[in-house]
Amino acid sequence: MAQAPDSGTKAERGIVPALARTATARRVVFALLVVLVANLSALVDTIFHPGISYFDAEHLVTGGITVLVMIFLFVALEMYLTRHQRIDAALQNRENRHRMIVHTAMDGFWLLDTQGHLLEVNDAYCRMSGYTEQELLAMRVSDVEAEEDSEAIASHARKVIAQGYDRFETRHRRKDGSVFNVDISVQYQPSGEGFLVVFLRDDSVRKQAEQAVKDRESLLTTTLASTVDGMLVVDNDGKTLLTNRQFADLWRIPDSVLATGKDQELLDYVLDQLIDPDAFRRGVELLYASDATAMDTLHFKDGRILERYSMPLISDGTRSGRVWSFRDVTGQRRAAETLQGTVREKEALLKEVHHRVKNNLQVVSSLLRLEGARSTHPETRTALEEM
Repeated sequence: MAQAPDSGTKAERGIVPALARTATARRVVFALLVVLVANLSALVDTIFHPGISYFDAEHLVTGGITVLVMIFLFVALEMYLTRHQRIDAALQNRENRHRMIVHTAMDGFWLLDTQGHLLEVNDAYCRMSGYTEQELLAMRVSDVEAEEDSEAIASHARKVIAQGYDRFETRHRRKDGSVFNVDISVQYQPSGEGFLVVFLRDDSVRKQAEQAVKDRESLLTTTLASTVDGMLVVDNDGKTLLTNRQFADLWRIPDSVLATGKDQELLDYVLDQLIDPDAFRRGVELLYASDATAMDTLHFKDGRILERYSMPLISDGTRSGRVWSFRDVTGQRRAAETLQGTVREKEALLKEVHHRVKNNLQVVSSLLRLEGARSTHPETRTALEEM
């Protein structure tokens, strides 16, 4: 997190580099000062007291002490300046790193004062908003905020200052007038007059993806609700992922059992309804362990008949569960059986009619032959014999 420099640090960072850049000149000046101060007393006495020798012992002692004191002070000053030079270099390097991270980050970045003025922005937010850096630095939060008015923004800022941080979603307005969703993380830093560090993420893509997922889920839910088949989707861990109302109605499963979300409890509940529950359980267990697609018929004790279709649920090329579809075909089967019975009856009737017609025709044929034999007219006899 970037730190706001205080006034003392600003002064040091302005003075110390200047002193560091003139280190050689500083040492030369110091040497001259040492010579001047060390000889000052002797020079004064020589000028105003000609009788006192320049090399007087008192002058030598005073000058020597002065030189030592000044050397000590100079060393202390050099250590101080060197230490602060290193601190300044470290601060500068850290600031450069932070600035580089902020300006190359994928997320947008703001530095705000407590009045909502933008003090610093990064390239990512410039790309998000369509504004240049210079344009943004002349703006306030209210100039880009699309949901909250100035009063709400000020209230929100006071809340952040009071609790130290916040995270929320809002919408910003681009330079072209379009609006985009942003996920905001903000932290208050009380250094100096106080400032707000804000990171902003363009949330439009995620929002669009979430909406697309919701639309697909709505479409799937509507489709499942409108189908006549009962649907059940279970993952590899036996967790119920999806069912529809028709599934519960076909199997007469109460909502309390469905709410468990456990396929094993559903299986245990429905077994008693089947004529051959053991075969049903074995079939279910075999299908859960395979990638096979299967279709069969289930017979219930109450006379109902369901067709069951099952196929593996494939995700990224891997089996992640199984989809079950159930359809009540009791009426169809009974209608088919009734139709088959009717067809068999009609076939028997047709055979009987055929048999009787055949017998009647044989009787008629015999009578015609007898009549032909009694006829004295040649043409009539020939015609009757041909029939």
